[in-house]
Amino acid sequence: MKVVFLDIDGVLNATGVRYPEQEHPLDPLLLALVNRIGMATGAVGVLTTTWRMLYPWPETRDILVRHGLTLPIVSETRDLWADGEEPERARRREIEAWLANHDADRYVILDDLPVYADDHPCFVRTDESLRLTDADAGRARMILGDA
Repeated sequence: MKVVFLDIDGVLNATGVRYPEQEHPLDPLLLALVNRIGMATGAVGVLTTTWRMLYPWPETRDILVRHGLTLPIVSETRDLWADGEEPERARRREIEAWLANHDADRYVILDDLPVYADDHPCFVRTDESLRLTDADAGRARMILGDA
């Protein structure tokens, strides 16, 4: 199984950008980039976003689908965030716990937080002001390999 660990804020939307008439700020062009990653690689998605603390993951998945996401979202990481812990450290532990309990042949992490060092072979760090770029999506496809 190939997995895309998917953050939302800073990946599928940009800090400070308004998305008129949307209750949930999601950029359709960025959703399309994630869709292309899924179509090219056969990957599924696992939510790492803090949105999972606002909504149960099936509801977050449904929100993403309503806005155009076709990447199958199959799960979320467990919330392991301890008081006072840096968010990126908690997210890294959450991803590692998910990987320890699931069979992932390949995976990529799409996140604007420095969850890992930028040279980590499975990490694509987005710029929160630029969001997911074509270059980021291309790197994610390379990491995952063709379907």
